[in-house]
Amino acid sequence: MNRKKFLYGAIGAALSIGMTAVPMPAPLAVHCGLVSQASAAGVQKSDVVLVGTVQTKLGAAKDWDPAAGATIMKPAGNGKYQLKGKLPAGTYEFKIAVGGSWDVNYGAKGTPNGGNIALRLKAPHEVTFTYDGTTHEVSYAYEGQQAEQEQVAKEMAERAIVVTGTVQTKAGAAKDWDPSDMKTRMAPQGNGFYTYTADLPAGAYYYKISVNGSWAENYGLNGNFDGANVQMNLDKPSKVTFFYNDKTHKIKDSTNYKLLSDAELPVLGGDAAGLTGEHILRDMELDQFYQAKLKAKAGEYNIEVSQKGQPPVKQRITVHKDGDVVFYFDGRQKKIIADDGSIHEDKVFHDTWDQNFRAPFEAVREGSQVRLTLHTQHGDVQKVQLVLCKAKITANGGDEYNPSFEAGSRQSYDMQLTGTKDGTDSWSVVITPDSYGIYGYKFLLDGVKEYGDDAKPGHTGM
Repeated sequence: MNRKKFLYGAIGAALSIGMTAVPMPAPLAVHCGLVSQASAAGVQKSDVVLVGTVQTKLGAAKDWDPAAGATIMKPAGNGKYQLKGKLPAGTYEFKIAVGGSWDVNYGAKGTPNGGNIALRLKAPHEVTFTYDGTTHEVSYAYEGQQAEQEQVAKEMAERAIVVTGTVQTKAGAAKDWDPSDMKTRMAPQGNGFYTYTADLPAGAYYYKISVNGSWAENYGLNGNFDGANVQMNLDKPSKVTFFYNDKTHKIKDSTNYKLLSDAELPVLGGDAAGLTGEHILRDMELDQFYQAKLKAKAGEYNIEVSQKGQPPVKQRITVHKDGDVVFYFDGRQKKIIADDGSIHEDKVFHDTWDQNFRAPFEAVREGSQVRLTLHTQHGDVQKVQLVLCKAKITANGGDEYNPSFEAGSRQSYDMQLTGTKDGTDSWSVVITPDSYGIYGYKFLLDGVKEYGDDAKPGHTGM
């Protein structure tokens, strides 16, 4: 259940559905230069040059320059070439170019035009690079390498969550928008939560969360997959903590959120005290919408939620069947919800791209009608509401716009059961948005379960 997941729609002059943001340009994974260049002065046709992000650290004018004389490797006998230099801690990529151009180059495992070779240093080291002219493989060595690389391998085997954006260089990384730089890697805190803290100067910042060192998996505004950049403004130098939950993909920072300790979190009590499971309610949505899973038998329960510094909230809850029950506590509305799984989630369906479920599909003029339909399994649901939210445009975040549904306005509409066919109930409502804007919507089933966007905005949901 996720009260923050909205299916996107467009009204009037708003842009189209399924908005995604393109991250700032990331470096190419392979630099194999298909365009031939003449050998530069000082680099002969037989010279072997170490190229990559190590070059400027080793005295070259720029990185990925096959014509840089500063990183020519010297013959070391037996067909091998070496270059030694000091490198600060950081994440690097490199390969070998021969003769001052990209015409002949070797990457990982000595492959012609092969992939870049990665080097991660947890501390500054004097590193010796060795190239084998027979196998075309390149290796590196430094004091304490085995122990450090074992630690690096252990860290990389875990899921690497990185704060990626304009905060990186201010936090000590080599460059911004680099998902492979582990300088801004977040630390796991348990239950899917990750944090990273940095001292940052005043200014406007944009960031996202990247996973496992690349842009292949990243999350932005509202936790959307490949979503818009998140903006943060600091009026003065500040210590900032970034928060992320890897189960819900929600993102916050300490300018607008505080992650509570176990002693500060709400706790389930009353009749729930005797149920099996963890009674601490955790804010997986990073939005004061807490949850915990307990085992319960069908029946009536008097539930109490207590939280330090807050009056207790009491509510009577009905559980319809034995099994796991997810209890939710809305910290803002002071409301308790129980989801016992009696609604078949796989039978709940809506498709923003199908006019049987949303008509018309395209953006409409203000004052025009829009019909929305939801399918559920027959008999599962007694009441369905449409929750419509008009987004507030808060910042461009490096993209054209950042629609914020959190800061927007919302309205609820009761949907009508319009028919049953082949074991499926159809629920519909007609709405008439009366002003231009970007609208999101979700469906609330029996006041318990919600259906909205999954990790990617638009189309079907969850």
